[in-house]
Amino acid sequence: MNKKTKIIIALLIVSNLILIGFLYFGKPKNNHSKPPMKMIIERLDFDEPQKAEFAKLIEVHRNDIENTHKRITKAKNNIYKDLKSETPSLNDSLIQVIATEVKQIEGLHFNHFKDIKNICNDKQKEEFNKLADELGTVFQPNKRPKNKRHDK
Repeated sequence: MNKKTKIIIALLIVSNLILIGFLYFGKPKNNHSKPPMKMIIERLDFDEPQKAEFAKLIEVHRNDIENTHKRITKAKNNIYKDLKSETPSLNDSLIQVIATEVKQIEGLHFNHFKDIKNICNDKQKEEFNKLADELGTVFQPNKRPKNKRHDK
């Protein structure tokens, strides 16, 4: 083997090791890789009584959100039923119902976090205030990979 071949082989080995490292270790994880409940408990360093109170708040919040989502789904189903008719038309009143329910969800989230802040001690409230800057992204769905369009 000549010197060029040895250098190329060495570079390929190094690049493969780097690639394996990236695949094995992956991206650094941020707090959003954890479920919101766990992330909040850890960030605010809740003690056991606070965890119990937080669990109650979550149960109420989840029920409220679930009921609101059911109303949204019902309105959406009623909108799309009209697609069966010969002359489908968009029902603005059902669109307004959906918009109102989505607004309700945001209000529920906001009040839920106010309730969480209320169970914090003074030190935890300082961390909560930092967390407040991130709350808009905590409940965002994971980004789906974009479908690549394949033209034939």
